Amino acid sequence: MYKINLEKGIKLEANMKNTKVVDRPNNTVVIKSKYVYLTIETKYNKSLKQTRPKRVAIGKLIEDNKMTPNNKYYEYCEPNLEEAPDKADSVIIGPYVVFDSIITKYQIDKLLVDIFPDASKILDVSYYIILNETSAMTYFENYAYNHMIYTNKQFSDTTISEMFKKISDKDIDIFLDAWSNINLKKDIYISYDSTNINTVSGNIELAEYGHAKDNEELPQVNISLAYDQDNSIPLFYDTYAGSIIDNTECAAMVERAKRYGYKEVGFILDRGYFSMRNIQYFDRNGYSFIIMTKATTMFVKSVIEEVRYKLRNSSSYYINSYGISGITLKRKINEKDEKKRYFHVYLDDEKGARAKKEILHKFTLMDEELEKKVNHKLTKREQVESYKKYYRLKFDENGYLLNYKRKSEVIDELISSTGMFVIITSVEMSAEEAIDKYRNRDSIEKLFRAEKSYMGFDCFRVHDEERMKAKLFILFISLIIRTDIYNQLKPLYLKDAKNYTVPKALKELEKLYITKLADDKYHQRYLLTAKQKKILKAFEIEENDYKKIANEIADRLT
Repeated sequence: MYKINLEKGIKLEANMKNTKVVDRPNNTVVIKSKYVYLTIETKYNKSLKQTRPKRVAIGKLIEDNKMTPNNKYYEYCEPNLEEAPDKADSVIIGPYVVFDSIITKYQIDKLLVDIFPDASKILDVSYYIILNETSAMTYFENYAYNHMIYTNKQFSDTTISEMFKKISDKDIDIFLDAWSNINLKKDIYISYDSTNINTVSGNIELAEYGHAKDNEELPQVNISLAYDQDNSIPLFYDTYAGSIIDNTECAAMVERAKRYGYKEVGFILDRGYFSMRNIQYFDRNGYSFIIMTKATTMFVKSVIEEVRYKLRNSSSYYINSYGISGITLKRKINEKDEKKRYFHVYLDDEKGARAKKEILHKFTLMDEELEKKVNHKLTKREQVESYKKYYRLKFDENGYLLNYKRKSEVIDELISSTGMFVIITSVEMSAEEAIDKYRNRDSIEKLFRAEKSYMGFDCFRVHDEERMKAKLFILFISLIIRTDIYNQLKPLYLKDAKNYTVPKALKELEKLYITKLADDKYHQRYLLTAKQKKILKAFEIEENDYKKIANEIADRLT
């Protein structure tokens, strides 16, 4: 008698493509009163002298002529194959649930709907950029097939390109103005910085060669960004020509802040923005500032010289939370300065020791290089011009290098300032308060890193300025959302840095989906894991909240 190994034969529940009901095909048998097997061929066995069928399990019997199919059914019963649906039978909703909670919290959805005709597409592209860590739109249509999106119908990268053309400078400015009104508050510090993004397009007027941070061989567009120091949420941004340096752009940034209504706020800036002109501009417009200074300027050197001994030899100025020493002096920057400023001078011993070692190693290498030139006996004066700052060079009557000697006093002065830096503030505060506020500014560096590393904006992938500006606007929306994700996950990340980074958490959320079942409707099939509950709870979404949202999404898709 022909036997079927049921243990190996089927686990229908684990092998179901969907749970639709189909007619039971001819040439099938039912085993154990419920498993449907299809005969796919017969072979004559000489030793047994009988014909034996070869069968495969194709589904589970419901009644005599009805069954639920598994994957093998679709492999062998081709006449019953269906056309592919517009949406996958399983749709990922986890990240969407979190994204939607964020845009609702900040009223981003309402602002976009009031201003832009393609508001839903803007949100969909923003989510795509965050989830896929790319600004290339080529695969959006594939992504939208099995991910929940706001737009009712699927759309392609061509549609996205057309959408970019509809996003005007005026509408972007209206959004930024409205966004600023929502986030407007007094007595905050706005961190401000800029970066550049490369482009190969010849149709972008702002693209110029400048001080590139990534690829000096390509022209660039400079992007400036301001964000709320308290919660790290981006406030506004601007674009300007790639050749313009940070120092020059500072005044334009102040004017932009004024236009958006920011009053009684301060700005935190790095040393690239330091100049007397910018400081006076802040004064005239009533903004306070916290700014790092360049250690090479004469007035900074004199302040460092004044307190160096105290910082190196007294424990009274030690700031335990940062492992550095700091002291505050009240001085004018120069004779033209109308106000006294607060100079916060710091000494980082560990950083200073490393810097000293690097400097001494550098001069050892320079000694070796000069020794080679002396031995060569044909080194002319102009070939060693760069060494004159730190070496006394002697030449023969024909202008060839004879010998050299270090300028010890110059090198000693260089070493004496290692590990020391200065922050200037316009309002009174302690050295610890100043470094605390400035160090929190690191968040803006993380934003730019996120922009380039986690959202694929290391270069533009558009061919004209109109689309470039539209794409930057969508990047700004993406930055707001991703920054909030980072902020809410931070408590989990501090306890478990491996499992609760933004990319790792989003990947975990992508395991949450709804599936189309026998009733041809979408349903949540599985319970949340402990990790998924933790992530959702970080965004104030409890398990019951998630179930309710999942059901609402399922109703929308049905």
